[in-house]
Amino acid sequence: MVERSVNSPAAGSSDVVIYSPEALVLAPGKLARGMLADLRSSHGLAWQLARRDVKAQYRGSLLGVLWAFITPVVNSAVWIFLSTAGIVRIADTGLPYPAYVFSGTILWQLFAEALVNPNAGR
Repeated sequence: MVERSVNSPAAGSSDVVIYSPEALVLAPGKLARGMLADLRSSHGLAWQLARRDVKAQYRGSLLGVLWAFITPVVNSAVWIFLSTAGIVRIADTGLPYPAYVFSGTILWQLFAEALVNPNAGR
């Protein structure tokens, strides 16, 4: 659908949006520009809603938002301890081991949380 604004002769309204049945799929550049413009215009609203959801998720907990960081840090510390104790041996990854473990822990936590609670993102 393509929208265009037309001045309305009706009293009290300045513009009327008219949608036409033209397919924007046939013009992907125009479709992408429109989508990016919508994202830019709603950036403030998206940020506000994300902040509200995070605050609501951790409201009433003892450490608040810190819980989001405590779990992967402790989990990474355990893996680093196991590696330095020689219990777990990992081949060279090209990354410092703490960064490797922390990034893997974060990705695993996201995956596990998505499996446990798929409706969290709504």
